[in-house]
Amino acid sequence: MAKFGVTKAYRYYADRFYLDRANRDTYLARQAAGDLLTSGHLYLPTKLVKGLDTPSADGDAARKKYVDDLAALYLLLTGGTLSGNIAFSGAQTVDGVDISAHVLASDAHVAELLAYLMTKGMLFPVTTTDGWTSTLVGTGAKTDEPGRGKVATGTTANSSSLLLTYMQGLGVGKGEVRVDWDKKLYITFRIIRVNSDAEAVARIQLKEAASIGALGAKGLGLQIDNLALSGESYGTSVATVDLVTSLTGNVEAWITIIHDPDTPKIEWYVNGVLKGTQSTAAKIPSGGAGSDSVLVLSIANGATGTVEAYIVFSPIMIWQEA
Repeated sequence: MAKFGVTKAYRYYADRFYLDRANRDTYLARQAAGDLLTSGHLYLPTKLVKGLDTPSADGDAARKKYVDDLAALYLLLTGGTLSGNIAFSGAQTVDGVDISAHVLASDAHVAELLAYLMTKGMLFPVTTTDGWTSTLVGTGAKTDEPGRGKVATGTTANSSSLLLTYMQGLGVGKGEVRVDWDKKLYITFRIIRVNSDAEAVARIQLKEAASIGALGAKGLGLQIDNLALSGESYGTSVATVDLVTSLTGNVEAWITIIHDPDTPKIEWYVNGVLKGTQSTAAKIPSGGAGSDSVLVLSIANGATGTVEAYIVFSPIMIWQEA
């Protein structure tokens, strides 16, 4: 240091660390202010830069936590979870579909859904009035009135009641009364199960057999073992899905079954809540029905009897995409 003198020393090191000699004075001034300047890279192997302030300009460095906190406010292009409300302003489209109306009116979803259902498919209301074909065994009984239907076992052992109707219109190009299982299909109805009987089994099925019992060919439905609910389906073999739900005696429940061949899957909803899903392709019907398709409601008791078990059901609504 003595060899060069203080000023020469500063200039010597300025020349080494800031090779642009024309800006040497600027370097010296910034150095005196506590800044570190270099015209090359700052290389710190295995070391960290600590104590960074919150960035405010484009060229400012940022702490990892600052970046992580900021990134957490945005939804990833793939995956990730979004929480909180989304505020919309101006034109709002998702995949080219205008969603502005959904912000303005809570009933827009319902209105658009109804329009979709009416223009993209066909709604089949299945009434409960007289005209169902019935098969009664023992003290089995039935009721088919304008507002409700009923199948009952009576009190004699090994008794049963079955109502069925052939389904016209669910299989365009497949046959007169044969379901096209390659189309989306919704079935919804309300039901009451009355009088507990551990041996009683009730079913509501869209199937290929005009008979009581489990599915033996393409179809789907709901099985009620006394009060416990299971979903039932048949593609190339039969399967049941435990819905982990039991009906309350004498209390109405709302059932919806959704058949989605595109996924494929079948979903069972009870009172608007998803209770079970079948996603094994071999258990899901596809293609055209192999024989005439019928809607069947049935109940059968066992060897004990003594209790009149029965179900009361509302008109059944079926929607199928075009």
